Amino acid sequence: MSDRLSAVIVDGRRARSDQLAAMLGAAGLEVAGQACHGIAALSLAQDVRPRLAFVGLERPAARGLQTINALVTALPEATVVAYSDSVDTQMFQQVTRAGAAFLLEMPVEEAELARLISAASRRRARPAAAPQLGKVVAVVGQKGGIGKTAVSTNLAAALARETAAPVLIIDFDTSFGDVALAFNVHGETTAARTARGLPSMDREAFKEALVEHDSGVFVLPAPAHVDEWLHVLPEEMASLVEVGSSLFDYVILDTPGALTDTVEAAVGSADHLLVVTSLELTSVKNTSLLLAALGQQHYPAEQILVVANHTQPHMGQESVDLASALERDSIWDVPFDMAIRKGSQDGRPPVLSHPSAPASRSLRALARRLVDEPGCLDRRSRVRQPRPRARTLFRARLHVPFTLRRAS
Repeated sequence: MSDRLSAVIVDGRRARSDQLAAMLGAAGLEVAGQACHGIAALSLAQDVRPRLAFVGLERPAARGLQTINALVTALPEATVVAYSDSVDTQMFQQVTRAGAAFLLEMPVEEAELARLISAASRRRARPAAAPQLGKVVAVVGQKGGIGKTAVSTNLAAALARETAAPVLIIDFDTSFGDVALAFNVHGETTAARTARGLPSMDREAFKEALVEHDSGVFVLPAPAHVDEWLHVLPEEMASLVEVGSSLFDYVILDTPGALTDTVEAAVGSADHLLVVTSLELTSVKNTSLLLAALGQQHYPAEQILVVANHTQPHMGQESVDLASALERDSIWDVPFDMAIRKGSQDGRPPVLSHPSAPASRSLRALARRLVDEPGCLDRRSRVRQPRPRARTLFRARLHVPFTLRRAS
């Protein structure tokens, strides 16, 4: 049996499929078969169980995207790669949502193909990860404008100030990350570039890629241009977190407002998950769906803490209403505070500039909980039972099923 990595090619254009097959063969891959999109592709893949599946796209891309999704489901051990004659940000977002790990533009450069094959080889033979030395906290939320970055940056600054321990914050936002702006720092190296360059970096080179804020927090910012994310594998982002957690006591991951492959990599790498929501109904609805998805993936409920970030002074609902709607025994409450908004404008986290402000006190207390009682993060205190009418109205307007696990 050949020791080479096997691959299948799925493409409705035979000439392009043959062109890619020749390139893959020259790069050392064994092309086990070629097929058109749909059932034929799925049957071929299930027969030969390849390590790589290449799926050609052309507009409209619906059929190709459906095939990608089917292959990802049928071949959990394989790396599914999309390719097209024309690549743009919209296509990248579509293939990411479909589940592809990589997007290539034809004709494929030899160096890019070699890097992809190397990543697939590591995935196949990857040993069990060593225990992480540092705690990884992913800050997630399924809506923009709910204050995820404010929570992430202030939590990182509070951890650095409260513990004097080394803290790293990585901007995982694949759209428009604002961590560097929130800290008012500028770095030449980005999270995307560092993730791709990890194989050639030692510990010192990794540290030199970071920017240190005067709070003691080290920052790895997002790219200024979203195109830098186009060729970054989720596995590479997971490796980035693994390296960071071997060098820092705490690693904070600030993520975008969508459940992308990058966010899933962050969730999978995290010891604790802070699910941020505002008290707006749209945000609460999206949060309930996220919690349901995490439950279906068997993410430990005790590692999840819902953070109610009050982005408006008066919303008509309270955190107790939110706790009831999400069927949570406890909610971490961050009160409305103009200092948070001012800090975002000034580039200095309010936990440093206004440590006695209400929101700052809440986030500093959350940092202490992460340090002192990480095993019971979601047990701050039981919320009071909400007013019956408020509970009924709040839940009724969400129009979503509530079958979530209660926090332990």
